[in-house]
Formats: sequence, C-alpha cells, structure tokens
Amino acid sequence: MARLRWTEEEKDILRNNYEYVPTEKLEDLLPRFTIQKIRIKASQMGLKRKAPKQSRKGIKVKRWTNDEKDKLIEVYETTTNEELEQIFDRFKPNEIRRKARSLGLEKNGETKKLDDENRMSKVLGESRWSKEEEKILIDKYPTTGINGVKDLLPKKSISSIRTKVIRLGLKKEVGETWENKGMEFSNSDVFTITATYERVDK
Repeated sequence: MARLRWTEEEKDILRNNYEYVPTEKLEDLLPRFTIQKIRIKASQMGLKRKAPKQSRKGIKVKRWTNDEKDKLIEVYETTTNEELEQIFDRFKPNEIRRKARSLGLEKNGETKKLDDENRMSKVLGESRWSKEEEKILIDKYPTTGINGVKDLLPKKSISSIRTKVIRLGLKKEVGETWENKGMEFSNSDVFTITATYERVDK
C-alpha cells in the first residue's frame, strides 16, 4: 500500500487548526488521514493541542457600584474584616480585600489590631464576645474575679474568660487589708485569745 504524502496545503490546514479545532472537525478538514495519522504528523511538525477556553457565558461577574466603592473608601480604615463582610455581603472577603488594594486603601493600627485579635480568637476556637458580655466582664471581674463572673457568662469557658481578661487588661481589685493591733490572752478555767484588727485604707 502506497504511503500517503502530505501536501503543503494539508500541512497548512493542520498547522492553522490543530491547536484548537475539535478532533472530529480535523478529520473533516483532512479526510485522507485517520486521526492517528494526523496526531503523528502534528507531533513531527511540533504542534500541540491547547485546551479550549472556557466560555464565560452564564457566569455572573460581580461589579462594584460607585456607591459601594465610595462606601468602602469611607469606612475601610476604621472597620474590621468581620464588619466589612456584613456591610458588603455581596462580596467574598478576598474580593473586598482585593478591591481595597486596588483603591490604595489601608487600615489604621487599631483596626489592624482588632483584626489580629479576631483572627486569633478563631484559631483558638473562641466564640465572639458580644458588647453585653464584655460589659459584664469589665464591670464584675475587678470585684468578683473569674469565679464571680463565670456564672454570669454561661456560654464562655474559663479559658476564654482568662484570655479576654488579659486582652482587656483587667485587674482584680485587692481586698480589704486589716492590721493586727494587739492580742490578749486569758488562762483561767478556759484558755482564750482575743485579737484586735483594724482595717487599713489603701
């Protein structure tokens, strides 16, 4: 059986179509050759197929409105990531950060610190503290300590309370101080000791 030779025209067809044209279409364009022969020739010519580009049809691209961009510019510096996600709930967190970078926005030091604390809380598995819970801790911890506030914060573990105390810089107030002013002994029929203490204000 005589070997089929490729004409220059067929080579041009292969060269111009091999990368993207579907296999069945190549066979229509080059009817004298099987798909195996077409692949062998393409390899000899250094041609490679490329994956077809995915159609973007049906993909909804979310675009920022001018009002949303203005709002982001207004609040970004002083708003935590969690709050931004609530304000711009149409977008994913990485989309918000990407838009902020494109606008040249940065957060101030205090907001960055809050973001770091929130991130650490998630790492430690802590649930988020509400403002009411923080107020209870701030108001009650100095006078009652952890044992006093744990019943007031049933959703918080001792570990979580301790961590929050440290972050808020809370200190337990020192209790009353009493000074020994003297002792009297009695050794009659019943041995007794009488101690006198005086409260010292600090």
